[in-house]
Amino acid sequence: MATLKKNIINFLDEKDKSKVLFFAEVLFKHSKYEKLRSEIESRRKEIKENSILSHEDFWEKI
Repeated sequence: MATLKKNIINFLDEKDKSKVLFFAEVLFKHSKYEKLRSEIESRRKEIKENSILSHEDFWEKI
């Protein structure tokens, strides 16, 4: 299937190829970083609720 997609892209002109590449990159970045974004959001909630370890607490537990 990937070969078929590459063949289809070869038929496009350069302007359309760049558009397809742009949107493919947007989709890739979205799925690639979705886990990271959810992690950041959960950390933000922890910070707002003040349920984080301080530097001193961290080193005391080690």
